[in-house]
Amino acid sequence: SINHVYSQELPDITTDRPDQSESSSTVPHKTLQIETGFVWQGDKTTTSETRNLDIFNTLFRYGLLNNFELRVGVNYADVNVSPVNGSEDTTLRGFVPLAVGTKIMITKQNGFIPELSMLGTITVPNTGSESLDILNLASDFRFALGWAITDRISAGGNIGAQWNTVVPGGSGFYSAVVGVSILSWMNGFVEVYGWFPEDNLPDHRFDAGLTFPVKKNLQLDVSGGVGLSEISPDYFVNAGVAWRIPG
Repeated sequence: SINHVYSQELPDITTDRPDQSESSSTVPHKTLQIETGFVWQGDKTTTSETRNLDIFNTLFRYGLLNNFELRVGVNYADVNVSPVNGSEDTTLRGFVPLAVGTKIMITKQNGFIPELSMLGTITVPNTGSESLDILNLASDFRFALGWAITDRISAGGNIGAQWNTVVPGGSGFYSAVVGVSILSWMNGFVEVYGWFPEDNLPDHRFDAGLTFPVKKNLQLDVSGGVGLSEISPDYFVNAGVAWRIPG
């Protein structure tokens, strides 16, 4: 997510949603931040149509130190696959395995040198519903970069890799996002991101959205995106809320 620029006297909330880039900032010391929402995704191929609804896509972030946070992600998914030949639909429904990780801020921005953080996440087997569980550990490691360009424009990006139990081998990941403060109560962003699987075609996507800082510790968001590659989903829409405790 984009790091929006605010005065030191008003430390407004910075989130890791709704874009796909993890922000380079960590949550403040001894605060809990809850970021939740839903994602509706659709994809149609020559053989089937897939509809995926993430109902409870939630990230809990806790500031253990000023530059170190703990993270736990939970998600309830409803996946429906309809074959075009008229065969019976396949439905998978339940909680996906827990994702547990940390974010460590390495350095603040210094001129052109960006703010830099390091993130590591593991997805734990045997913690999800039977139909959506995994047998082995999956992992995600990335660096998050952020630049405050002006008091209204910021930029960021991620670079890293992930390993899961679905796609053989690892996948490289990248993202690049630009955010703009449009009004005092509305910010916008545009983003490109994607994966480079070791044994498959690349998956590139584009999304854009708006965030609405209701209070300095409360933010609403809405976004949407499309796939740019043959193997990408056709589209998705996303909406949610982020709340920091205490404010």
